[in-house]
Parts: sequence; structure tokens; C-alpha cells
Amino acid sequence: MFPFPWRSTYLQYKEDTDAVASWLARTARRCGYSGDLLSKGEDAENEEGDPDTKPAHSHKSKSKGKKKTKARSQQPKPVQPPEPQTTPSAPRKPSYLISIPAFIILAEFIAKSKNPVVQAPTSLVHVLDRAISLRKQFSKSLTDKATPKNGWADKSHSYFVHVLEEVKKILGNSTHVSSGAYSASDLANSFAGLMVEEPSQEFLNAPAPTPDVAVEPEFKSDQFEDPNEVFLAFKLLMEDFSTIRNAVAQIWEDHMAGKHRSVAAALATNMAIDFARKMEEDMADLVERFGGFDQVYRVWWSAICQDRGYSENHREKEGDALNFRAYEEANTAMLPAHLMLTKFISLVPSDPKSSPDIGMPGPIDYASDWKSKTPREKYLHDEALLNQVLASLVSAIRVPGHRNKGLPGEDELIRGLRVAIETRQVSLWNVLSVQILLDIHHCQRQDIQLPWKELNAVGSHLSRTIDIVSKELQGLRHPNWTESNDEAVKELRKDIEDWVINDKVQKSILRFKRRAPGKHFHFKNNPVFCGLFIYSLQMRYHIISIDYANTWKAVLNARHLYNAFRQEDLIKSKWADMEVFQLVQPDSVSFAGDAPKKKEDYIKRYAIMNGMSAASFSKDARGPPKRSAAGCR
Repeated sequence: MFPFPWRSTYLQYKEDTDAVASWLARTARRCGYSGDLLSKGEDAENEEGDPDTKPAHSHKSKSKGKKKTKARSQQPKPVQPPEPQTTPSAPRKPSYLISIPAFIILAEFIAKSKNPVVQAPTSLVHVLDRAISLRKQFSKSLTDKATPKNGWADKSHSYFVHVLEEVKKILGNSTHVSSGAYSASDLANSFAGLMVEEPSQEFLNAPAPTPDVAVEPEFKSDQFEDPNEVFLAFKLLMEDFSTIRNAVAQIWEDHMAGKHRSVAAALATNMAIDFARKMEEDMADLVERFGGFDQVYRVWWSAICQDRGYSENHREKEGDALNFRAYEEANTAMLPAHLMLTKFISLVPSDPKSSPDIGMPGPIDYASDWKSKTPREKYLHDEALLNQVLASLVSAIRVPGHRNKGLPGEDELIRGLRVAIETRQVSLWNVLSVQILLDIHHCQRQDIQLPWKELNAVGSHLSRTIDIVSKELQGLRHPNWTESNDEAVKELRKDIEDWVINDKVQKSILRFKRRAPGKHFHFKNNPVFCGLFIYSLQMRYHIISIDYANTWKAVLNARHLYNAFRQEDLIKSKWADMEVFQLVQPDSVSFAGDAPKKKEDYIKRYAIMNGMSAASFSKDARGPPKRSAAGCR
């Protein structure tokens, strides 16, 4: 299990409220609840002049009039399902938005039900507790100060908490709470409890049935669309990003302690940033309706300064990028990384044949104590480092031949840099990837080049191995070893030569007539890129090695010889690599059964593994040996 959130906390919260709405609506119907409140169509609502009725997918802002408030307090509002499709094979589920006041109505009806007597699952109470706690924390947090003064929005936010608490009270006092085995996730999962069985062939061959017109409806909670809801979502997103950031920092601290190899740390880091990107995309529609992430971020930072008593616009010295008195809060909010990345992107020329002009690169101090630096020193150090690293990565992106297809082992930082340069917009997950790079530098300091040393060692080893094997096979051909296999070997060898042994990026920088910051600077200062590059080389080498072993039978031949020598006591010492291989691959894979122990069986098993029919070795066999229809094992 990775030590960071797999998905957005805000989406989990929305699923919680939808789960409560769905449980209330479905249970109320099962208890005989009148269909009026759950089946009244959109057209009927609109005929009565209700301005608030909307489909489940609509994102209209809600009006503030008295008529709207009255409509909210009455009943759940169903949504008219869309026009049926011409093909009867794909009926759509009717989708109903359950208004927040209707939660209490449904809960009271369920509590009074005698036939059946409802047992509310404990997991439902847990989900209510989680939603209530989250809302209350937000009410007390500084982000409330970021929202514009809006009486209706404030009322809706606190009213939602009141409704959830009232539902919990009603269900807790008036129903039998079950301690069933369902978890909170089960409530949001409509497939929970299904048994999976293998279908019969008769079932698989049966014609598709005509779908039933009556489709089980889907119930969701009607959500408030106001500034409070946006800042709640944004606050939870930033908390998720902070959790990811701290978890990744711990991964690289463990890497320094020898607990992780560079590949494992890099893969986990890259996956974490990918999760962050998806979290931001999940709530993009909601945030965009209130000005976008940049606007919300600026207001959120202003609220932080207001809460801490700092002046957002104060500068101790002319030219300061921010108020360094608030540096710790700014660092937590990733503001320095945001400012640095935004400024850098503005300096990148649009011409793909150009390189960003960031001035003359200077030496980077890796040995000094990071914690003893002043806020201004930290900012200037990070800015100088980041400008050089990002400039080298832009040069790597713009290396001829890699501008469109990507780099070997390309990570989320480089991928995000591509997008930011093309769109001239900086996303929060871009900022997080840059912030994580800086955090790794702060953690590892002079040890930042350890992943590069590992990459250099791996590249040199693979290069030597390829050269040795290629020399041994020179002039030999096999029908199963095609030109595409040769091409894969050549491309791998060339990438190692161009990127690891030489420095393709440095040549690109010099081609732009810029001063290069040093050979392999882009690798030495980007440990995630190094780890993914190692992984890319090793996986490509692994695939080539399997093709080679299957074509030339190198491993199979060696194992049969090794087994024969060991059985005949011709060798005393053990072959460590082959012993490991025998642990990974059972005897049945290499010998078509148990490992042979008699002389007459050695050649027999070897022949069978190489495509000879086992019938050729039977007592009744006549004529020359025959090949097996299945071919080589």
C-alpha cells in the first residue's frame, strides 16, 4: 500500500453524501414511502414555475430568492430521464437529486416504519460522522475567510451540517442500528455483495435478452454550488497534495537510508504525482465555474495571510518575490514553487529550436545546511537550482527526434513541463511535481547524485553485456531472431550511448549557443528521472533477453547441462545464478516434468523440450523420431 491517498478526499466526501441519499431513498421506498416525492418529473416541476429544478448533470448556480428557499424545504426533486434511445439495448437509469431538506423527511419516515422495521447499518453512521466532521472542520478553518460574504451561502453550508446531524440523531434514536459487515465503501458501491461465478457455455452462446424497461433509478445528493463548496473542495485538494508531498519526502529519506532502490522510489513518486493530477482533474469543472484554480489559489493564499496576520503585499526588500515573514506558510502552500515555475514558463521561447535564456548558470551549493538558511536564502537557492534544472529539461525535451515521441523514462515533471510550455498555463499538479523535486534536494543535499551513479553503473553494465553477446553472435543467424530483434538491441545500445555514456542534452544546449551547466546535469539533479530511466533501460533489456533466451535456448541448454553435471557429480561447486533461476522456474518448465536423474533420460528430456514428440521414445515407436505438433516447449 502506497503511503499517500489514492483518490481525492473531496470525491470521497461527495460519494459519502450520495451514499446517504441513496440509502435513505431506497430504504424509504422499501418501507412504502409515497412515490410522489421520488417520482415527480422535471416537466411537472417546471410547469409549477420552480426555477430550481435541474437535471443531475446541470451546473447552474442556484438563485437566492424566497421562492427557491421554499422549494428547497419541500421535497426531493426527481429528474426526468432523457429521451429513450432508438436502440433498446442501452436504457439509461433515471437519476434523482435528493434535496438536502428531504434527508430529514426520509429519515423520519424510515424511523417510524413498523413493517419492515429498519436496521440502519453502522457503516451508514460512520459515513455520516465522516461527512459531519469534515464540514465542521471546514467551518472552523481559515478558508471560510476566503469566501465572499454571502448570507445564503453561509446559511446553506451550516444548514447542511445541521441536516446531517439531524439524520444521524433520528436514525440513532429511532431505528435499530445494525453492526453488519458492510463498510462505508459498500454504501457507495452498487456492486457490493455480488457473487462472481463462471458462466456456462450455453449461457455464453445464448442470444442477448431484450432489456427490461423498468430500470432501477439512481439517487444522488443535491449539492450546494456556492463559494463555500468550492473552497471546501480546494482545501481538501491542498491537504491531499500536502499528504502526498510528505509521503514522497519520507520515501526519499528511506532511499538515503538504503531502504529503497532508486527505481522503486522514482516509480512511487511518479505514481503519486499522477494521482495528484487526476485529483485536480476530478474537481476542475467545479472550480472553473468560480474563476479557475489560479483565482481560487490567490484568494486562498490571501486568506492564509489574513489569518496569520501577515500583509500579502509587504516586501522587506525591493525585488523580493513574496513576504518572507510568511515563508513557512508559503512553503506549505507551495507558493514559492508556484512563483518560480510560472516565471520560468514565461521565459521559455515558443520556438522548439530555442532554449530558455535564464542567464549564466552558477555553481549550486549542495553541502550547506539547508535548515540554517534564512527564508530569503532558501528562496534564492531554490530559484537558481530550479531555473537550471528546468532549462536543462527543456533542452532535453527539444532534442531532435524526441520533441514529439517523448524521452526514455520520461517522468511526470517533464510531461507536465511539456504541457505547461504548450498551453502557457501552470496546473497545481505541475507545481507539486516541481515542489517534490525541491523537497528531494532539501532532503538529500550532497547525496542527490546517488541515483545518477546508479544509472551510470546500470547503463555501463548493460552496454558491456550487449557488446559481448553481439560479438559472440557475429555472423550467426537464426530464423526466429528477426531484424526487429536486431533493431531493438541497436536502439537500446544507442540510447545508452547517447544519454548515459555521452550527454545528448549537453550537446543540445551547446547547439543553442548556451553555456551548459555541466555534463549530465539533468540526470544528476533529477533523481526521479534517473530512477525511471533505469527502469526503462532494464525493462527493454529484459524483453530483449527473453527473446534471446527463447531463440538461442541459452538458458535451457545451460540448465540441462548443469543438471546432468550435478547428477553425475562432475562439478562440486554450485552455480549461484542457475540456483536462483531454479527457484524462480520449476523443473516442469525446463524438463517437462521432474529433473532427470538417469543418463538415458538426459537426452530424452532435452529432445522433448526442443520439440521432439514424446511418442518417439515409447517402446512401440517405429521409424525415425517425429517432431511434436506443439513444437518446442
